[in-house]
Amino acid sequence: MADRRALVISAPGSIGLQDVPELLGATGFTVEAPDTRFDAVIEAAGAANAVERALGLVRRGRVVLAGLAGNDVQARFPFDDAVNNDLLISATFAYTSASFAEVTALLGAGEITAAPLITHRFPLEDYEQAYQVLRSASGPRGKVMLEVNGP
Repeated sequence: MADRRALVISAPGSIGLQDVPELLGATGFTVEAPDTRFDAVIEAAGAANAVERALGLVRRGRVVLAGLAGNDVQARFPFDDAVNNDLLISATFAYTSASFAEVTALLGAGEITAAPLITHRFPLEDYEQAYQVLRSASGPRGKVMLEVNGP
């Protein structure tokens, strides 16, 4: 079986998030456009430019769109390239109850951590500010967490 590698390609300006891919098991991180094309690309940022970049990085193969961009976000779609390269484009925002249970068990046991993904934390009462960060963060943004302190 061929050596498997994972390369995380981020948007320029993602300063401060370079350590996250390695913490999650990727073998590389770059904000530069790689010289190669890939058999499969997973886009998880949910930004129009990330979708466009993902479609441009796949040769013949599959692009999975897993990022959530919002209803008003549109990406340019290279229709001819998709047809000529036999691309399979799929989108998902789903998980099974079994996979959710497995991940929460792993988190609860401390076997995996989500901490590297969380870049912003807000108390519950500051939910409006948290939402604004989700909509238009001026710097690097991973996950935004609302903290609920006891009853």
